[in-house]
Amino acid sequence: MTVSEFFTDTDLETQLRLQFDYDEMWDFDFRTIFSQIMDRGDDLYLEFRNRRFSIDKITGCVTDLDEEDIE
Repeated sequence: MTVSEFFTDTDLETQLRLQFDYDEMWDFDFRTIFSQIMDRGDDLYLEFRNRRFSIDKITGCVTDLDEEDIE
């Protein structure tokens, strides 16, 4: 089963990797945490490595919610 019918799991994996430093982006199989993604109605939500991410349900774009809090 895939996360969304609108974007591929590979696209989501790439978007998640881009949220991390180069050293961190390749040290984990991100697909293993896809089962932890929660549907919040307007978006998808994931907590991982003490960070919170919002995933757009249509585009698969990932936003680091912790970074938004800083701005």
